[in-house]
Amino acid sequence: MGLDFRAGDIRFMSPHFSLLSHSQIEDIHLASLEILERTGVRIDHPKVRTLLCDRGASVCEETNIVKIPPAIVESALRMAPRKVTIYDRSGKIKLRLEGRRVYFGAVSDIFYIIDQQTEKPVKCTRAHLPSILKVIDALENIEFVNPSGCVQEVPPEIANLISLKDALIGTTKPLIWEPRSLKELKQGISLCETVAGNRKNLCDKPFLIIYCEPISPLVHIKEALDCLFLAGEYRLPVIYTPMSIGGETAPVTLAGNLAICNAEALSGIVIAQTIREGLPSIYGGIPGPMDMHTAIFPYAAPESMLLCAALTEMAHYYNLPMFGTAGVTEAVEVDCQAASEITLNCILALLSGANLVHNVGLTAGGKEVSIEVMVLANEIIEMCSRSLQAIDTDKDLFALDVINTVGPGGNFITQDHTVKHCRKIWSPKLFQRMDIGKWLENPKHLSDRIHQNLQQIIEKHSPVQLEDKIIEQLKAMEEIWWREHD
Repeated sequence: MGLDFRAGDIRFMSPHFSLLSHSQIEDIHLASLEILERTGVRIDHPKVRTLLCDRGASVCEETNIVKIPPAIVESALRMAPRKVTIYDRSGKIKLRLEGRRVYFGAVSDIFYIIDQQTEKPVKCTRAHLPSILKVIDALENIEFVNPSGCVQEVPPEIANLISLKDALIGTTKPLIWEPRSLKELKQGISLCETVAGNRKNLCDKPFLIIYCEPISPLVHIKEALDCLFLAGEYRLPVIYTPMSIGGETAPVTLAGNLAICNAEALSGIVIAQTIREGLPSIYGGIPGPMDMHTAIFPYAAPESMLLCAALTEMAHYYNLPMFGTAGVTEAVEVDCQAASEITLNCILALLSGANLVHNVGLTAGGKEVSIEVMVLANEIIEMCSRSLQAIDTDKDLFALDVINTVGPGGNFITQDHTVKHCRKIWSPKLFQRMDIGKWLENPKHLSDRIHQNLQQIIEKHSPVQLEDKIIEQLKAMEEIWWREHD
């Protein structure tokens, strides 16, 4: 729990939990250092290998294996910024990635979406993006967006750019985007420069975070590292996180999965800081187990959430911003399973203090996006956040004079103190608080209330629009992509 020293005592602030002891954290750190020094990582980028060799790493040019001594890792950790500030597209500070500040974000497109009319999964198309983005823009507890480039009817060569462009138009919120190639990243940055006005504005107040991944176990591919070089040139924040699957691309034990996942994440920090010292680098990972019964990766498995929480503690140990996961479910629809899994993984993310918590609203283990689930998760995040707020014990809040005025047997409903503070009590928008008689007069199930709330958003919410001339410039860039593809 957070500590606030006052007059020799300790005030208990917002709660959090510790999954790992300090000695366990150090054990994981040392295990990862041994992996990097003894086993090494494969780096399929000659320039990165040369740079690391110059810093003292051992390089085998026949296998591309680079063995990284602990001193290089420790040096990179000292170079990486402890705080990363992210803006919205208008230039206002939106995310302060430091300490235990937690922000949740949603994906704008994935392979399937739950159709609002049929409540069945359908292929996600470009026509779905405006309503998805409108909902994301409206939900106050969703604070960033992941365009995924999975719209089905668009050629895959340009789908990722289409998703990014439509997200820039559809919401003011910051974007996390995964380029598929260096050329695509250049085109994506050009989009963002157009919105920002120029390169300097984008670099000084970034609203785009570049996302790349190593390939587990322990492989850094050239395409991802090319993108890191360009991110370094622009000083754009980077997330470079592994997705280690226990029993498949990582040891099946939680400790083994943590050790290799952390080693991959640390090697990413080393590469990023080698490319450009001080490059804003966000630590993290998406570890989890393979389900041995189905051979699938269960995105919302309790072990996945425990591993994310453990990685978050490692991020705090390194004093780096953390990229985590929550708000996801294995369920295909809004049901008890969805609510249970989302509540569990959101409260674990909040308790552990992850900074960027992505993929809110993903269902079916990450294969579908559901705006209904986003609306449900928005309520759950708010409820969980309120549950974990500190109890302030300032003198006025004890209300001793008010208690004395009301006295035994009195009533506080008419007191000015009650009027002043009553709105601090959380009131749900979707969850019910009513007696059974009133409910029987007009019974509405949770799914009905979600649909009603969703309809209000789609009909009434209007995201802040870009200037017409900027939209025209973005459209002109899209026309070039289509011509190049054809």
